[in-house]
Amino acid sequence: MRILNNSLIGASVALIVAASATAQVSYNETFDVDAAGWTITGGYNGAWSSANACGGAGGTIRSNIYGSSPMTEFVSPLVGTAVGGSITISYDYQCLNYSGSGPAPAPWGTIEVFYGPTAVGPWTSIAATTDEAQTGSCITKSHSFSTSGDVYVRFEGTRTGGDFYMHVDNVDLSEAGGSPCAGTPTPGDTTVAGSICTFGDAVTLGLQNSTSGVGVSYQWYESADGISYSAFGTDAATQVVMPGAATYYYCDVTCSAGPSTGSSNVVLVDLDAPAFPQGFDTGINDNCWTDAGTAALKSRAVSAFGIGAACVEYDFYSISAGNTLEHTSPVFTPVGAGTNIYFDVAGKQYNSAVDTIELQESNDGGANWTAVVTMTNDGLTGELNTAGTAGFPEFEPTADQWASLAFPLTAGTNCVRFVATSGFGNNVYIDNVSVGVLPSARHTAYGAGCADPFALSSATPPVDDAVVTFDVTGAPEAQAASGVYFGVVIISFSQVFPGFDLAVIGAEPGCNAFVGGLDVLEGYVSVGSDSASVVLDLPPGIPPGTLLYEQAAAVVEATATNPAGLLTSNGLRSYINTF
Repeated sequence: MRILNNSLIGASVALIVAASATAQVSYNETFDVDAAGWTITGGYNGAWSSANACGGAGGTIRSNIYGSSPMTEFVSPLVGTAVGGSITISYDYQCLNYSGSGPAPAPWGTIEVFYGPTAVGPWTSIAATTDEAQTGSCITKSHSFSTSGDVYVRFEGTRTGGDFYMHVDNVDLSEAGGSPCAGTPTPGDTTVAGSICTFGDAVTLGLQNSTSGVGVSYQWYESADGISYSAFGTDAATQVVMPGAATYYYCDVTCSAGPSTGSSNVVLVDLDAPAFPQGFDTGINDNCWTDAGTAALKSRAVSAFGIGAACVEYDFYSISAGNTLEHTSPVFTPVGAGTNIYFDVAGKQYNSAVDTIELQESNDGGANWTAVVTMTNDGLTGELNTAGTAGFPEFEPTADQWASLAFPLTAGTNCVRFVATSGFGNNVYIDNVSVGVLPSARHTAYGAGCADPFALSSATPPVDDAVVTFDVTGAPEAQAASGVYFGVVIISFSQVFPGFDLAVIGAEPGCNAFVGGLDVLEGYVSVGSDSASVVLDLPPGIPPGTLLYEQAAAVVEATATNPAGLLTSNGLRSYINTF
């Protein structure tokens, strides 16, 4: 989408002042047909359901929350533009046992309602209901709040105990009162929510700035050439459009006092160009990615290294063996020789079950495909395994259970996809897919040190041909009560991406030295302090995507009070790029 200067509209466009109307919030959703533009994240199996409707036809939106997925969120589309009056929100909800055996018993948790100016907040709490006795029937709630501007609402369910579905139905918002509008509206840019992957897709037009007060009206315009415009649409601050070709749009916003009119900046709605890195923060089909297969991909509200809002979940834990999942990029400009694909991954094996994801490339827009690499979540050799093997529970990664992978693409590639086959094992998560655009350099901690709080950290990005400062804290004394500390930072490169986790040695229980072709690049001797900064000059020419492993080691005298001899900190796994 391109924002164009408003002067392109030209004086030839007639000023049409629509009949006076209010912009007050007035919204009702009964979920009779589907989720109606609501976004459901967190929990398990969150979706529209035809079961357990709270009166009327249709169903509800719901999500299962339990021990391994203790929180869920339902976020509305735009429900209106408030003018500062009192807004009443009413809704029905109920919590039903996952087993279908009746209402969830207390303590089940909390359902809290928020409002915000966008679909991602910032959020302000309206009201919370905790452990209310569930009857097996829907419970109606009503709350009031005041704000001005665009309004979105969010329902957040947080589990205290049990395993249950939280249902929400019949959401109604209405605004009363408010002051008359005044002055000339300044709507700013014309905004576009959604993606035009192929002409005919629906997107929502909106306005950067809201106009407060009673007596505000809206007239929308469209043009094929950006010169000659025609009025269209309804008297509202948003419009859903399905262009059949590249189209220009803007809106006149009129305050009846005067009257006075301000125009939004023109936007050109055209086919979306692929963007990298792609973080999937608002859904698996962000930026024209598509999903297919015999089972459904999911969006999960966790993100690589704790940065971002969401990622793509391959829910092998719930998908029986043999089912497939596919995630395909939009067509992008063909790549040249030496281009890599980069992405972040987190995964775990379930007992002996192993799941597979094959990365494929195409040079004809997806008509034909060639395998780049076949990856698994095998606990010993799998590129997708970052958290080992466990029989239970279902895997959801923490911020430090991610790794970065990269693989070369063939020159001419213009589309990629991930093709997964379930072994009925455990979940794998993929985030931040990038073709040719390197993700940020970063350090992530792994493993445990021998002595608490002996730790190694670094805030300096590990960039090729740069100076990196590593900070050592809590180093043990070289000789009991002597106040003398000896230590080194040991370092190892893995030149072939994604590299390998270094082998673990150490005679003392819980004392791990991560080794494997280690080179001692720098050491320190500190008198009277257990902390030090170690500066390392990274050599030039490190290949993009290289992994770097570091660890601090302290040499101590084997005494009765400190017999270990060699103590180590946690390890750092550093991802290198050339920025």
